[in-house]
Amino acid sequence: MKKLLLVLILLLTLSGCIKEKIPDTDGDGWDDAQEARAGTDPTRVDTDGDGLWDPLDPNPLDPGIPGMKEREEPQPEPESATEESTTEEVQEPIPETPPEETPETSPPAMPAAEATPVSYLEIVQNASPALVAEVNLGERVSELAASEDMVGVAAEGGFYLFNFRGELVFFHSTQAEAKHVVLSKEGMLYGATASWERRIFAISNGSILWIHNASDPVEELVLSGNGEVLAYSSGKRVYLLETENGSLLWRVDTDVDIASLALSADGSYIAVAGKDGSVGLYSRNGSLIWRWEGYTFDVDVLDVALDERGEHVAAGTNYYRILIFSSASPQVPLEIRTGAEVIQVFPAPDYSYFAAVSYDGSIYYFNTEGRVLFKRNYGRVYSKIAFSPSGSYAAAENSIRHIYFFT
Repeated sequence: MKKLLLVLILLLTLSGCIKEKIPDTDGDGWDDAQEARAGTDPTRVDTDGDGLWDPLDPNPLDPGIPGMKEREEPQPEPESATEESTTEEVQEPIPETPPEETPETSPPAMPAAEATPVSYLEIVQNASPALVAEVNLGERVSELAASEDMVGVAAEGGFYLFNFRGELVFFHSTQAEAKHVVLSKEGMLYGATASWERRIFAISNGSILWIHNASDPVEELVLSGNGEVLAYSSGKRVYLLETENGSLLWRVDTDVDIASLALSADGSYIAVAGKDGSVGLYSRNGSLIWRWEGYTFDVDVLDVALDERGEHVAAGTNYYRILIFSSASPQVPLEIRTGAEVIQVFPAPDYSYFAAVSYDGSIYYFNTEGRVLFKRNYGRVYSKIAFSPSGSYAAAENSIRHIYFFT
């Protein structure tokens, strides 16, 4: 019987009914056989090194400007970009509200109740961004920021504000290179220029509301969730400004060189990532609440985010990890593994989730318990990227100085 079974398996294999899965060594979506047919390197996701993964590159063996041949041929419909934005690993679906029981006797008609607002998590889960615009900025981008429907850009020539259709709302030129930008929910733009000028601008509808002359070079610029406190770091100090007029509210002296910082919803708490790999939480008056000293080996913390009340801190590292700290036990962070460095972490506007952008081309949505709610692939790795609360995003590619708008 065993001999008969072995003969049967052999016959099925030779006839092609049983096929061995061809490996995809570099994990770019083309298996090694496809790579061989295309002449690409099966161990590299981007054979010609032009910034496009082989399956997305019309010229995977040509290191010239990505997409040049695409412009010579008929352009694909914008909806085709939807295939790049996929949602996977949905682990916690939003429960449906059970229908109310209908009483036997109908009560008198009552005024219609207001519809329950949809959470940002639901909005992002239902989003399927497609490319709607590509703008040739013609200059290098230092930073991107996104609000509900606007995109702020800090670039060599100054500050730009676009809508998500890629239409320019305003441009403000600066003498020094614009280095940092943040947006309020209402689309107010706050930006900082290069270290030799040290100026912070508040711009609304293209008009300057105020200018703050910083005493030290601006290294990081963040905004509180309620939009009332603006903070910047320099060296080991954090400066808190009132967004209404740019006046200095407070200065916090830490004892670490600051790599990144974040504010709670009302600016009462400050999360600080040190260049020594540490993560700490401070009160607004400068008191250290707790500090995690980092791993016993060298790891850089690249970005931090803070929840509404300062109870949880999320951090992105170059160790392919997202770290989640709780004020209840800050010395034992939860870990979420990623496929590459985590370069950006941010909370939802309603604080229903955190999200993290990784160089593996994915954005991870997770809760404070360390559970990945779902993961979305945004197509390719860009130089700069910024996500809106609704799941739309803008991305810059500095090799060709273009900005892409997905919504």
